[in-house]
Amino acid sequence: FSARATPGAFETAVARAVRSLAVPPAVRNLANPLQPTELHLAKARDHFADHCALCHANDGSGKTMVNKGLYPPAPDLR
Repeated sequence: FSARATPGAFETAVARAVRSLAVPPAVRNLANPLQPTELHLAKARDHFADHCALCHANDGSGKTMVNKGLYPPAPDLR
């Protein structure tokens, strides 16, 4: 047995259903209060580069040296 085995279809479906139940509908349907201005997009890009790209890669693919060793792996954000 290994915790590194990829989950099967049933386990994946159950996990996604439970995750969906954990987020209240009122929160799930909230809109982003920030407008996509050049300043907001630049700040978001800088934040992603500083805090997220190490695992998710600059393009969101998750193809990084760090992510190769993670379990579960950082998801593809493209």
